[in-house]
Amino acid sequence: MKLDLVSTFRRYALSSGLTWFVDFIVFMSLFSNIGIPLALLVSRCAAGVVGFISHKKFSFNSGAETSRREVIGYVALAAANYLISVGLFIPFFSDGALHAAMVKIAVEIAIFVINFLFLRRLFLPNLSEQLG
Repeated sequence: MKLDLVSTFRRYALSSGLTWFVDFIVFMSLFSNIGIPLALLVSRCAAGVVGFISHKKFSFNSGAETSRREVIGYVALAAANYLISVGLFIPFFSDGALHAAMVKIAVEIAIFVINFLFLRRLFLPNLSEQLG
C-alpha cells in the first residue's frame, strides 16, 4: 500500500486537533483546583487514550492489531510530552486562565511536529516501503 505523506499529515492534524481539544478542556477545567503538574498529567492521560486510537486507526490507517511495541512507544511519547510540557509551562506561567491557555497552546505547538515524526515511525514501521 502506497501512502501519501501530505494526506497522512492532514489526517494526523485532524486527530491531533481532537486530541488537543480533549487535553485542553480537561486541563483548563482542572488547573486552578489541582495545580498545573497534576492537571497536565490528568489531561495528558485523557487525551492519550483518544490520541492512541485516533492516530493508529485514522491518522496512519493502521489496521494491524495493536502491538506491545506500539503501546510502550506511545506511553513513552506521552511521558516525554508530559515532562516537556511541565518543563516549558511552569517557567512561563503567571496567574490567570488566559495566560495559562496561551502558554498551553504555545507548548503544544512546540511538540506537534516531533510527535508526527515519532508516531509515523511507531505505527508505520516499514515506512520506506510504503511512501510513494
